[in-house]
Amino acid sequence: MSNNGIIGNKERAANVRTKKSFGELYSKYGTFVVLAVLIIISALLSDRFLTPSNLINILRQNAVIAIVGFGSTFIMCVGGINIAYDKVLGLTGCVGCTAFVMSGGNIVVALVAALLCGALVGAFYGSMVTMFKLPPFIVGLAISSIAEGIVMIYTNASPIQGIKGTWFSWLGQGYIFSIPTPIVICLFMMALTWFLLRKTTFGRHCVATGGNRAAAEACGIRTKRVINTVYILDGVCCALAACVFMGRLGVGQPSPGSGYGFDAITGVVIGGASLDGGSGGAVGTLVGILVVGVLNNIMNLKGISSYYQLLVKGFMILIAVIIDMKTKESIAKSGMKKS
Repeated sequence: MSNNGIIGNKERAANVRTKKSFGELYSKYGTFVVLAVLIIISALLSDRFLTPSNLINILRQNAVIAIVGFGSTFIMCVGGINIAYDKVLGLTGCVGCTAFVMSGGNIVVALVAALLCGALVGAFYGSMVTMFKLPPFIVGLAISSIAEGIVMIYTNASPIQGIKGTWFSWLGQGYIFSIPTPIVICLFMMALTWFLLRKTTFGRHCVATGGNRAAAEACGIRTKRVINTVYILDGVCCALAACVFMGRLGVGQPSPGSGYGFDAITGVVIGGASLDGGSGGAVGTLVGILVVGVLNNIMNLKGISSYYQLLVKGFMILIAVIIDMKTKESIAKSGMKKS
């Protein structure tokens, strides 16, 4: 074969390797592009959007949702889902506040109590999914009711006082080197999530379990243990988010409201995690949640009714799921062509 023929074959092989499908490009850069476009549009719609105070407010408000989202990222990586976040936030947050008051203001005791409660909830969730093979959605409905019942009984549906102006409230209202504490905690959890998913055997097992559970088990991965561990991590993340949230409120609120879990799951899906499992990342989750946060912020700045905001967010999750499906189809087709 001539040198020209060899060179031509090498060039064609290089083109096959470098040519990316739309799905591959979107999975890597799509969420960042969406966030950038949304920021530009928001800046054009309101001159208050790009003010430092508003931008810090967006980050502070969405820090709690992002911390919940990092736990949800692990869950979606293994192909599961947790829909009990809103009620578990109330339970674990009030446990932390109660421990803080009863210990005489010991923040370490409060955090340990809250995180332990979250871990126990996660362990229960995971055992129901793995041991009894119950659908995660059904388990989430049950845990939502159980968590709400427990917290309402032991608090008598009354807020827990005694944390305002203390180290507990510092978690939600304080600063570390002029940076709001919730943002620092959020960034730390993002780094930890990234490390666990990308640099550890456990992270690779999570992706393998969600991608193809049967194949993962054939390779010797204990998928049940992985799933149980993931739900425990998810519970711990939810409990930490609850402590930050209660600290920001300055009171232990047994009914923190609804929508935090929905925003977290929406952000995780927008950030590239697949509902079928096998994908997801810390950076993508944070960017996806910021997409939701920026959209919420600009709608508030423009005085759009909360009812219309619910409508928009409902369509957002549908669009995110459709994009996820189309992206996977595009990547699959591209892989078949290359092979």
